[in-house]
Amino acid sequence: GSGGIDHHHDMWNGQTRIILFEEAAMMEPGASIDFQPPQSRLIYEGTASIEFTISDPERRVCEPIFTLGGDFVCSDNAVNKSYGFATGRAPEGTLPSSPPADGVPRAPDPTGGPPGLLLRYKHASTVDWIDVGPLAWGTPTVLKITDPRQTDMPHATSSLWEFQVTSPNAQDATLTFTAKAEMVRGEGVIPLWPGHPDFYAERSFREVLNIPDAEACDSGLSNTGCLTADDEKTGEMAPTKLISYGTKTLHVWVNITEATMTNPATAPQNWFLYHLNATGRTNLTNPFDPEAPIDKLDHYWILPVDDNAMDSPYADGSRWSFQLGASITTPALACYGGCAEWSAKFGIVVIATNEELPFESYHYSCLRDEECPTS
Repeated sequence: GSGGIDHHHDMWNGQTRIILFEEAAMMEPGASIDFQPPQSRLIYEGTASIEFTISDPERRVCEPIFTLGGDFVCSDNAVNKSYGFATGRAPEGTLPSSPPADGVPRAPDPTGGPPGLLLRYKHASTVDWIDVGPLAWGTPTVLKITDPRQTDMPHATSSLWEFQVTSPNAQDATLTFTAKAEMVRGEGVIPLWPGHPDFYAERSFREVLNIPDAEACDSGLSNTGCLTADDEKTGEMAPTKLISYGTKTLHVWVNITEATMTNPATAPQNWFLYHLNATGRTNLTNPFDPEAPIDKLDHYWILPVDDNAMDSPYADGSRWSFQLGASITTPALACYGGCAEWSAKFGIVVIATNEELPFESYHYSCLRDEECPTS
């Protein structure tokens, strides 16, 4: 699309350093954790660098064997692997006198922080992770901003920046620490922001995705649902064009050409659509929608796009993705992921438009109540 006039926005209000976040972090199974600035906190134009720091290393006195609803299911006597003990509980005197607010007991890391933790990040105009390298405990790692388009759009309501800390050591899944990110203003006048491209200058709609031979599946409770699926076709599907500033609505058509239910006892009853927006937040249409029964093969969903969901108009690819899902409902179970066993082949077309529709036209079913509009 054609661009507007170069200009700038000064959102610093005289400050030179602003903390994006400073929060307690708990490694997830696989020894990694992702971070994003909180809602409404943006990387401003004129930012010269981001300083990322980890500190206060501790260990959960807990072996993260598996998770249930996002919470660790573990035992408080399994510190032996993290601390190198052969058996038994944590040494006397290493446990905190009272449990932390989240109820998970912790003990100081005896090494002062394990070496080898790695940082990578995405700025606002890329879909690919950028490897930074090893982190040093208590010492800021500086991420330099070399182009204004790497900062967030000034009209956005959520940052597109992402950070990820990983460890090559599986035992670091028990690690907790404090993560801090701070943006630092550059010297002098804020650089001009490139004119915003208008992707709808010539028409009000754009085809952003068209895949005639997509596949989806769910392994389910007995791990059989994906046995016949093509692994290369079952991943999340990213648009081939940006869902960029000015987009208000997505029209999604799905035509299911083949569906296989590998276990009649856990066959799904309804279809729905997963969709991941530019901020990395997953959402879905109603997974138990009676208007989308499993025997219906043609589906049409209308999705809203607001300012916090849009791709940067300068991005090298879209952060959005889509995937078909199916839910199961029985007298004992209502579940939309990891329970029903099925696979499907289908075609999908997504059209983006700058036309906003009445609220009741959209298929809302928010995973996070605080992000779900009511009107």
